[in-house]
Amino acid sequence: MTTNKLKPCPFCGGEAELKDFGKEYSKYKIVCDTDGCVNYALSVTYLEKRLAIATWNKRAGEQNANRT
Repeated sequence: MTTNKLKPCPFCGGEAELKDFGKEYSKYKIVCDTDGCVNYALSVTYLEKRLAIATWNKRAGEQNANRT
């Protein structure tokens, strides 16, 4: 089950935000706008909201029972 709640930024611990480029583009990006955080430059754009959230929330070393 995918949740819409975002974990904090893995780089600085700041608050994450989902950017929706609208129906015209159908793209989603999750960013951290904290000053000095490297995440904004490293963010990836996804075609599906659920995939953007799931990827953002995944952390190294965590068990993921829903892997395919």
